[in-house]
Parts: sequence; C-alpha cells; structure tokens
Amino acid sequence: MNIRRSIYFMLALGLVGCEPSPAQQQEKLEAEVITLHDSAMARMGEISLRKEMLAQLQDSLGKANPEITQQVAPAIDSLAAADEAMWKWMRAYKPDRQEAEGKTKYLEQEKAKMEQVWRRMENSLTRAKSLQNQLSTPQK
Repeated sequence: MNIRRSIYFMLALGLVGCEPSPAQQQEKLEAEVITLHDSAMARMGEISLRKEMLAQLQDSLGKANPEITQQVAPAIDSLAAADEAMWKWMRAYKPDRQEAEGKTKYLEQEKAKMEQVWRRMENSLTRAKSLQNQLSTPQK
C-alpha cells in the first residue's frame, strides 16, 4: 500500500512540476507576439509596393475613367491604414516596461492587437491584389 501511495505522490508531483512557470508562460507569449510581428513585417514591403502600383494605375487609368479613382482610392487608403497600424503598434509595444505580475496580461493584449494588425494587413493586401488584377486585365 505504501508503494502505491508513493507512486501516486510522485506522479502528482511530476504533473505539478510540468506546469510552466509564469516566466516560461511569458516567454512563450512574447515569442508568439514576436512571430506575429515578424510575419507582418515581412509584408510591409509588399504593402508599399501595392500602394505604388495602385497609385500608378490610378494615374494612368483614372484620367480616362473617373470610376477607377473611386475604386482605387479606398484600396490605397486601406493599405496606408494597415501600414500605419503596424507602425503604431511597434511604437507602443514596450514589454520590458511591464511589472512581472502584469506582464502576462499585457502580452496577451498585445498578441490580440498584433493579430488584428496582421488581419488588417492581409485583408488590405488581398483587396489590393484583386483590384490590381481586375484593372490590369484588358476588358473585352
């Protein structure tokens, strides 16, 4: 009977010991935030490129067809807003200024914000690509 209790005690102790510490949880969260950031940063160049391409399309096609400007301007604005959202997040992100007790909550909030920024970037890029393809394809 004592051996059984000892085994259960060791198993229970092992399970408790496997739970990550708050510092480990914070490290994991911070890594997730940085991974999202890096993924979004990789798209920043494409945002600039798409804004430039759409502006060129607007300049070349918009003179002959003002409806083009009505289509392109919101897409350019959406790309600019996504770009600014990323810069705004980066300027505000200060994980080292957080107290240890509040850092987990802060990182969870920042992860949610970064996910929102990333979705905004992806949506604006998808819209811009679609519009660019539509306007670049000769109409029959």
